[in-house]
Amino acid sequence: MLPQMNNNLANDREILELASQEAEIGAFNWWIERGTIDATPELERLWGLEPGASEPNQDFWRSRIIETDKLRLEAVYAEWKANRQEDCALDFRIATPNAGEKWLHLRAKLHYSPACQPVRMTGINMDITARRQAEEALRKSKIWFNTLADNIPEMVYLYDPSCGITFFNKRTADYLGVSPESLTGRGYLAVFHPDDVPKTIEAIKEAVATGKQYMRRHRVRVADGSYHWFQGRAVPVDIDGSTKWFGVTSDIDDMVRLEDDLRQKAEDLLRANERLAQSNLDLQRFATVVAHDLHTPLSTISSVIYALCEQCGQNLDPQVQEYLGFLEKSVARMRALVDAVLEYSKADRNAGNPPALVDCNQILANTIEDLRSEIHNSGAVITVDPLPTVVANGAQLAEVFQNLVRNAIHHRRLEVSPKIHLSAIEGEHAWTFSVEDNGVGIDAKDVNGIFEIFHSMKSQNGNRLGIGLAICKKVIEKHGGRTWVESVPDKGSRIRFTLPKVAPQRARMGTADCSAAKVERAHASPGMRTASG
Repeated sequence: MLPQMNNNLANDREILELASQEAEIGAFNWWIERGTIDATPELERLWGLEPGASEPNQDFWRSRIIETDKLRLEAVYAEWKANRQEDCALDFRIATPNAGEKWLHLRAKLHYSPACQPVRMTGINMDITARRQAEEALRKSKIWFNTLADNIPEMVYLYDPSCGITFFNKRTADYLGVSPESLTGRGYLAVFHPDDVPKTIEAIKEAVATGKQYMRRHRVRVADGSYHWFQGRAVPVDIDGSTKWFGVTSDIDDMVRLEDDLRQKAEDLLRANERLAQSNLDLQRFATVVAHDLHTPLSTISSVIYALCEQCGQNLDPQVQEYLGFLEKSVARMRALVDAVLEYSKADRNAGNPPALVDCNQILANTIEDLRSEIHNSGAVITVDPLPTVVANGAQLAEVFQNLVRNAIHHRRLEVSPKIHLSAIEGEHAWTFSVEDNGVGIDAKDVNGIFEIFHSMKSQNGNRLGIGLAICKKVIEKHGGRTWVESVPDKGSRIRFTLPKVAPQRARMGTADCSAAKVERAHASPGMRTASG
């Protein structure tokens, strides 16, 4: 019977040793009164020793414990002893010859004498280095996350569909002026504007059901009791096999108020533009009616003057004839002024046509064809660089080119042949067009006023009313550009204007096939040529 029991015991010990090796558990007996330790081979391996290389002296083992943990172990052991505690557990670090610092878990039972003095400790050690390293990494990660979350200007939270808010950063409680406890669970709904709560709950349920990003604007009560607009965003994240929602809420109250202001201003501007458009239309109608009504008495005056001259003839006193001449000139000038006002008021007559892609080469070719007689009679030489395609009202742009070319012809010098050069330079956002001539130029006192209506300048054809350049300025400004002039008296002038550039994709749209070559053909007559591109 005894041999059988010994065999069973031997088998049980072998099984226990195999299990200890597989689980990396080392066992020991510490004989406290003798100061010796009996260690299993697996314990020796855990402590970085070869099996059989350890010494039974307790100081041998004690010397391998990290110093700070050694002091802590002694303090805890004294506490166990004072409390006569039997079941004991503790984590501590040791220094191994090859593996460096290692974390071990101690689980043991203290045995006491009848006099209540500890006589023996039976226990095990387990290697928990990987676990402690993971815990330390997690601890640092939490510190890093909490530091980051508490120092960003946004409110950060973690939402669990089953129980509500489980985490939020310090900024949230501080900004809302509430206790942290009041926001956990479903308590966060209390800070929402009552009108926004139903739709917010609906949006949360929809996001949870679909797994799509949650995004919504809502009003939240802040620390001073007022409601601010916030933008809430949350995305689903998998945490330990369960879906949670990580969210960030930003205060967008200033932006929303600015949007409201801009929207209101846009509406006000739209109404103002509508009123202005109606006012312009009324003004055009008024100018047309006034021009017609003024032409009637002017025609009557001209007829009376003509009748007097026909009937009285040579019988009229020379001074009377002179007065009638003055009167006829005044009538002619008054008629010209009325026509100029009517022409300026009609500068918007083609504004109803929507802007479209127009080839400036074609526009200019048509303009030169319309001015062929004036160009021929003046002997003007016109040269043109290749011009771009722009988005504009074609009829109005044609009027600009016509007025600028005609202006250069009218303000020519008698002693030299008129030369007019048209070109365009590409800028970052706009084209800069130039119409350059070698005419009489502009005095410095006139430079700032030549684009104003009725600003007259002396030309070879006498004083002109100055309506053409005013129309040019009006049209260009309506297209988002500007006009200016560079001039030297008796040398010539360069009138410039800008037009916004066409986006590349729009430039590829179908346009009239007109190039500089077609412009050249449009004024292929004596005294006219095109600059090579």
